[in-house]
Amino acid sequence: MITTIDFRDIQAACIKQLDDMCKDKQPLFVVDVLGDVLWQTYLDAFPSHERQAHNCMACRQFIKKAGGLVKPDENYNLISMWNVTVPGYLQAVVDKLNALVTGARIRDTFLLSRSELTVGHASDLQRLEDGTTIKWHHLYYKFPTAYASDDVNGSQSDARNKAAGLKRDLEEISIDSVNTVLELIDQGALYRGIEFKPLLTKFLALQKTNRQNRLRNPNFTEEQYKTFCWAMSAKFSHIRNTAIGTLLTDISEGRDLDKAVTSYESKVAPENYRRPTAIVTESMKARARADFLAMGFSQSSLERRQATIDDVPIDQWLYVDRLPTTIETDFFNNMLVVSRPPTTPQNISFSEFLSSVVPHITSMEILFEDKLINNLVTMTAPVDTDTPSFFQWPNGMGWSYNNQLADSSRQRVKAAGGKVDGALCCRLMWYNTDDLDLHLEWNNNRIYYGSKKACGGELDVDANATTSSLTNTPVENIAFANKAPNAKYLLSVNQFNRRNSVDIGFQVDIETEGGQFYTFTYKTLMPTGKTVNVARFSMVNGVLKLDTDSDLLKPSSATGRSLTTWGMGTNQWQKVRLITTSPNHWGDTQHGNLHFFIFLDKAVSEGPIRPFFNEFIRADLLRDHKRVFELLGSMVPVNSTPNGLAGLGFSSTTRASFTCRVGDSSTRKRIFKVTF
Repeated sequence: MITTIDFRDIQAACIKQLDDMCKDKQPLFVVDVLGDVLWQTYLDAFPSHERQAHNCMACRQFIKKAGGLVKPDENYNLISMWNVTVPGYLQAVVDKLNALVTGARIRDTFLLSRSELTVGHASDLQRLEDGTTIKWHHLYYKFPTAYASDDVNGSQSDARNKAAGLKRDLEEISIDSVNTVLELIDQGALYRGIEFKPLLTKFLALQKTNRQNRLRNPNFTEEQYKTFCWAMSAKFSHIRNTAIGTLLTDISEGRDLDKAVTSYESKVAPENYRRPTAIVTESMKARARADFLAMGFSQSSLERRQATIDDVPIDQWLYVDRLPTTIETDFFNNMLVVSRPPTTPQNISFSEFLSSVVPHITSMEILFEDKLINNLVTMTAPVDTDTPSFFQWPNGMGWSYNNQLADSSRQRVKAAGGKVDGALCCRLMWYNTDDLDLHLEWNNNRIYYGSKKACGGELDVDANATTSSLTNTPVENIAFANKAPNAKYLLSVNQFNRRNSVDIGFQVDIETEGGQFYTFTYKTLMPTGKTVNVARFSMVNGVLKLDTDSDLLKPSSATGRSLTTWGMGTNQWQKVRLITTSPNHWGDTQHGNLHFFIFLDKAVSEGPIRPFFNEFIRADLLRDHKRVFELLGSMVPVNSTPNGLAGLGFSSTTRASFTCRVGDSSTRKRIFKVTF
């Protein structure tokens, strides 16, 4: 005779629940509750008189291995195998287990070895002493092979890392950054970007789902979010530590977009890769335009022209020429000759010159020496003077230096730790993050980045060679500390890696210990690999003689002779028209460095004039739109103006000097060397 203790109701209910949980083969998880705790909770839930009858080894093994099994529902709440309906006191048992399990957090993905997919067994028989047999029913389940692994511990460790990685991805990578990178890919502006587009599109959908979870359920908990990450990590590998993930992180953290993309390119692109387009997306332009208009500005606010003397308030005139320019009819007198200052000019600081000399003079001329070419400056003004200013100062006036910089190659080399004095110095400077290289060749010798020393000469500054140290004020320097070999030299510039399409061109200076100085400028975009032969010259006992071959650049300035730039002869006296301060210091305004501008009567700006720099722009506008306005500053034209203000500019923070000749009511002429 067989007597059966009925346990089949709970057995069948749990099997059905596990069938439902496993039918789609989606990941199952186990919660962070110890197996012994699960087992004790199970036993304690039975009525005391039933407890011993259910204290069996088979059910104990099943509960410890599978009792903590869960699966997320559509709202990322946990569903357990105990979420069932059973008769009588068994309901209290499954309810207590269900509450314990669903109230815990996920610890691991659920996996079994292939030989252990069947957990527990259905029943067994016990023969009693009187010869009767009892059939005991147990909790058991045969799991599908989808939950098998050849390395359970290794697979679970990988799953934990993926879940943690995806959680961090979602927290550290913004939706805006993904949209930005996808736009760059669609523009063809990201190297190998198309390879990452499916991955990014999928991740963007995941980000939107995560955001929708919180919007749909304001009470969405941190545990639900973690469950979401566990569930999604099985379908999506985290990307933060990949090359594209690093780019996304950099953009999310607010790094300059151009620098972030350049850093990405250094990881995935070949050394000679050249980006085809500028790094500004359509959405970046749209957001910048929207904010610009919302702040009360208009398209006319961007329109710029050269300023005239009428744009400078009278109370900002530190000096103004009161005498009309005379037109000489004597052609002999009008011939250009090299002017040299007297050997003993009076030294004076600029502040003392302004306070003690300027108030008493009626005329002023500056000796326009070669060294001042990089101090050439143009003042700019808004076309519509009634439009509000988007600058940090209210008057809307700006300025642009020659070659869009105010420092010299000598200053840059010195700041970079290079040698600025020697028998022969060759300096290259340019204005963006391209990797230009200076080469000097003679007698089968060559100094360049691949061979930095030869015959007493050395390349001691090499800029933009690595993406980790890019600068928009680069310089390279080759210097001979002592005697340069008597030889014929070729000086050239090679574009090793073009990275930009704006702020192009370069300047090369050659200087000797004997005071010879030559400047060469090149204003054309250089593709990667292009070499420009700048100069051929010979050195004989420290004296430089420049060749004049037609295939070489022509010097824009040279010591000892007068060349023409900005409508003026170098090494000539030039009449001063107006002295004023930079507009960022007019009136009560005090923003940034103070500059002093000495506008010259005959100065006419050459080449493109930059309408504004990011340093001019209001912080609340620039904060989110730095790159857009940086590009606008290189693209918006400046209208030329008759009698536009052009001349020399000097920063109050940079050491400089000029020689000037002044006259007063007694017609007496005095010479000063004015220093900053």
